[in-house]
Amino acid sequence: MNNLCKRFLIALLMMGASTTAWAQVRWVKLETNQIDSFVYADSTWLGTAERSVFQIPASTEKLILVPRSADVWSVPAISQQLEESELDTLTVKLNFPYYYRLETVPSGVDIYQTDGTIRSHLGTSPLDYVSDAPLQGELIFDRAGYVTRRVEPGDEIWNRHLVLLESVEQMDPLLRIGIRGSTRNLKWIDYVAVGTTVVGGLLAIHYKTKADRLYDQYAETRERALKPDVEQFDLYSGIALGAMQVGVGVLAFRLIF
Repeated sequence: MNNLCKRFLIALLMMGASTTAWAQVRWVKLETNQIDSFVYADSTWLGTAERSVFQIPASTEKLILVPRSADVWSVPAISQQLEESELDTLTVKLNFPYYYRLETVPSGVDIYQTDGTIRSHLGTSPLDYVSDAPLQGELIFDRAGYVTRRVEPGDEIWNRHLVLLESVEQMDPLLRIGIRGSTRNLKWIDYVAVGTTVVGGLLAIHYKTKADRLYDQYAETRERALKPDVEQFDLYSGIALGAMQVGVGVLAFRLIF
């Protein structure tokens, strides 16, 4: 009788240990619109979202989704608190919003979205616009005295548009100062110089900002994969700055002579 009792107690202990071990993990099915993003269970990296189903510690409080591409540095991570559940697999839906960075030369341009007969005013440039779904139809850039421009919004998580508007007179007033006599036939050089200066300056700031943010992330995580991206964006910023300086030099030369 004693032996039977001992065996019964041992069996109960083994079953309890097995149940405890099973309770230490749980399964999560992830649904997202960015399947190449990184998935974290609190601070533990699980892989990319394309795996869809993950085994996580039962103590996990939050599931976090981080954009993978360095090109979407302005897109913040998203997360969801995990609640206790008796289900074998917990389904979590984490969809990134759609970000639109809208810049114009000149600035202060009214931006509209039109989809069929519906026309909505989004704001004035420069504009950061966030939408739960991709924008449909067209984006209209409108300012008095300038030719209206239309572009497709895009349906990526991060969408950036830099739009140059031409004046109705087809000439920037700044360029008229340096145009004299026969040089009128070379006014296209002035347009190129101004465009190079403006675009080069914007890109230099853009890439330098990306490099600085990635470096801050690298300083916190020491993730070696980030370092080449930091160096690459620094290089791009330097090239863009050089292009801007060339444009300024050409424009100065044209204005003087």
